[in-house]
Amino acid sequence: MALFSEYYIRSPDKEPINDFVGSEDTIFGDHKDAMPSSSRIHFSKTHYEVRKLGAGAFADVYVAVPKSTANKIRSRGKGTDLTTLYDSLRRHLVAVKFSQPQECYANRAEEQLRNEIHVLTQVLPEKHERIVEALGSHSTSSIKWLTTPYLSGGDVETFASLHPDCLTTAFVCHIAIQMVEALAFLASGATNDNGMVVRDDWPCTVHGDIHLGNMLLRPATDRTGSFSNFPDVVLADFGCA
Repeated sequence: MALFSEYYIRSPDKEPINDFVGSEDTIFGDHKDAMPSSSRIHFSKTHYEVRKLGAGAFADVYVAVPKSTANKIRSRGKGTDLTTLYDSLRRHLVAVKFSQPQECYANRAEEQLRNEIHVLTQVLPEKHERIVEALGSHSTSSIKWLTTPYLSGGDVETFASLHPDCLTTAFVCHIAIQMVEALAFLASGATNDNGMVVRDDWPCTVHGDIHLGNMLLRPATDRTGSFSNFPDVVLADFGCA
């Protein structure tokens, strides 16, 4: 079995989707916050929250699924076994980020999320497989949220602490190579597809907060070669860019 098959990557089957599926009225999933922010209330008009994924000093991240998609799957899945229904829902999971509502961090948190939305949706003229993709966003003075793909592997920092024996020299080299690809794209628009040519018209972008916690793992796409059994590494969190 490949060293880094999906078995080793944190799987979305741990999401409490079974709780979500059973209720037509679910808005805020299985977690209970004292008062949802205006951004979360706005987001809940179009998405179901499944669970809280994590929290930092400036943002909270949740797993969610679009309501329109989930409702279609549930209506079409009546009589279908739950495993099949859950698998269908998992394919449409997204991660949503809200600025941290704590008053002491509010201004900086709002600024970072606004900046991340701006960079991912307006500054970068193209998408890249090593850069987290903005699937949807809303940014006004009072409401801000950003959705990106839900990457079931979590971040490299957490993975390393849970599976230290998997940090082989080859895997570390793989991480380094893919992060160089990400940084080359941000700085100059150079990609493997264009022969790593620097583009004169490219808006040079500096990430500003590179660490293992901002490197996310995604089950590998079809790939051959020495690192074909390793997960892809995706650079996320552009609040300081």
